[in-house]
Amino acid sequence: MTKRTRRTFIHVTAFVVVMLVFQVLFFRGSVRTLTQNDITKQHDLATLANSYKLFQFTIDDYTVNLKVPESTEVHVSPDQGENMRFSLYFLNRQLAFRGYVQVWKVKDLTRFLSDSKALSPFDFKSYSMSKVQENKYQGFKTEWTADLGQNLISGKEYWLTLNSEEVARVSFFTDTGEFPGELKPMTQQIINSLMVNKINR
Repeated sequence: MTKRTRRTFIHVTAFVVVMLVFQVLFFRGSVRTLTQNDITKQHDLATLANSYKLFQFTIDDYTVNLKVPESTEVHVSPDQGENMRFSLYFLNRQLAFRGYVQVWKVKDLTRFLSDSKALSPFDFKSYSMSKVQENKYQGFKTEWTADLGQNLISGKEYWLTLNSEEVARVSFFTDTGEFPGELKPMTQQIINSLMVNKINR
């Protein structure tokens, strides 16, 4: 790889990192922090996290199917660009999480994720990356906690390869020091339901 190509890749990655950070911070919504005591007291949490509804979207050249808990709002976000094909934002105030389903143009996912972490302005308190096979997709899962100065935020993000040039990003965020274990079956259910298809025109 030439120096110019490497510099271009770093610039593009830096732009993407800025976009990702902006999304995490800006689209926080009015999500109340869910504490362990809240979870213990909410006898209907299991019901909230086990009753799902199906969303089907056609966005530009893509169709997206996704099952989310009943109390979840899903919106098409205006975020788009050369590297981001589309963005869906979801928010669940009762279960206190939010996130995204997006498709990004990424050719080398391993290097992209490595560079994104290195360029991120987040102060990561923990960070892990592992290979995953979810549904019919292969890719990576990153799990992290970051200090934003005033509070902590935890993220669980799936980067799933759609084809040689595109990946689906599915992100979940909570305003907690650790991603709540009680929400993990729900995030897995959402991932299991994900179907992204490109429309041949």
